Amino acid sequence: MSAQFEDYTLSPVEIDRISEKISEWLKQNNESLKNTIRMRLIMEEILLSLKNHFGEEQRCTLHIKKRLGVPSINIYCKGESFNPLNKEDEHDEYTEY
Repeated sequence: MSAQFEDYTLSPVEIDRISEKISEWLKQNNESLKNTIRMRLIMEEILLSLKNHFGEEQRCTLHIKKRLGVPSINIYCKGESFNPLNKEDEHDEYTEY
């Protein structure tokens, strides 16, 4: 399979589309159901963190491919450097400042 690039916003509807696209792509590439569900949940968490940081209107690009038989999923957003996996940077309505 060739590499795929697609542009999205970080709106809730688009986040669902991205996670569904990733899930379907993993299924097509014979990933186990367990890994597919795990990856979908991880990617949704990352996308929600990006949305909370950059806002719903932020544009991002989804890049999925298989390299040397290993799935590769990347999400690119223009803007300041931000690690969505670093919970210290994240503030929401449940976080005390």
